Amino acid sequence: MNFRIMALLAFALLLLGCASAPAQSEPDSGKKLMEFNGKKILVEIADEREEWERGLMYREELCEDCGMLFVYEKDVQDAYWMKNMKMSIDIAYLDGDYAPVKIFENVPVCEKDPCPTYPPGKPYRYVLEVNANKSREIFGK
Repeated sequence: MNFRIMALLAFALLLLGCASAPAQSEPDSGKKLMEFNGKKILVEIADEREEWERGLMYREELCEDCGMLFVYEKDVQDAYWMKNMKMSIDIAYLDGDYAPVKIFENVPVCEKDPCPTYPPGKPYRYVLEVNANKSREIFGK
């Protein structure tokens, strides 16, 4: 009888361990695999003020098909800049359907203050930051 209880407990623990382990195909926490114009990009989601302010600052690199997606609850028109950036990137301002509003390609790092800004000129809902010259591959523009 003790053997049956022990075997049942061991089996239950094994099931519990499997259920709590994340699947290997899942992206890291805070990341999501999204498709833009047929191209899959693993994006870090920035949907809070602290994440918007930090963005990709101090990063040395992004993987080939990775980026950061800034998500706003309503359309905004704020301009982005490259303060404290360590790499050139593309900045794609997107509407509520993820269609490009304005794309700045190969935006250089800011070398001195004041840093230039990159205004979209129109309202947007999302901003996708990816490696320099990657937006042309994604959006074809």
